[in-house]
Amino acid sequence: MKRLDLSVFDYPKPVKLIILFLQIATDVNDLILDFFAGSCTTAQAVMELNQEDDGNRPYIMVQLPEPTPENSAARKAGFDTIAEVGKEGIRRVCQKSAESSGFRVF
Repeated sequence: MKRLDLSVFDYPKPVKLIILFLQIATDVNDLILDFFAGSCTTAQAVMELNQEDDGNRPYIMVQLPEPTPENSAARKAGFDTIAEVGKEGIRRVCQKSAESSGFRVF
């Protein structure tokens, strides 16, 4: 399994901040769409908030397979694209939560 830590992104979005945004701007059944998913922090925030408030917010994360920089921590960890980092991040959050069913990659 590839190594994943916060060092693969210079400025990862804070999960708690995204949760706050979701609490302010969404209802428990709203669809969440992130067109610049990066490390998929928004997916993690949605899953955590759904657990917290018994919500049923589905989410769609979109990230083009943009290459990671040649000498970056992400590339050294085995991630050739930013999309790969995001997919692995979601998989790891799913392993820790009850929301593991339904995750698909297209």
